[in-house]
Amino acid sequence: MARKRALPNQFTAALHLVCQNAQCGHEFFKEQAWLRQNHVVICPACGQVVAADDDEILRLRSQQVKNISDGIGKLRRENAKEGE
Repeated sequence: MARKRALPNQFTAALHLVCQNAQCGHEFFKEQAWLRQNHVVICPACGQVVAADDDEILRLRSQQVKNISDGIGKLRRENAKEGE
């Protein structure tokens, strides 16, 4: 029997954030799981609070659901081919 593979981390969606501090402008990513547990985003470079747009967070959640769904479909197809 073929061994089933787990979903890799590449199926998670991340929100691209840019620090609004004119002297910083640091770009970084936060994953949905992190955003779900933390309501304040702080720039890791300068410590300024960074605004995370609610629409972007909703888009991120939708993208993560799509990524997971696509990944499950791909794994099912691969597992079916291995089982032939």
